Amino acid sequence: MGEIATSNRQITLYYSSKPSRAKQTLAYAKAEGLPILEIDILKNKLTGTQLLELAAKLNMEI
Repeated sequence: MGEIATSNRQITLYYSSKPSRAKQTLAYAKAEGLPILEIDILKNKLTGTQLLELAAKLNMEI
């Protein structure tokens, strides 16, 4: 994984598969029939660049 790609045709969901809230969110999105790109951060480690990019998209600072 390099830079974070975006699309208006799908939802990219970054989540940790441990918390029940994340599992509920994923189940809700799937039940709505939305096209989802699932990225479990416990299985797919994000690079520093990806973390910075994601934080910027969320208007957060690291």
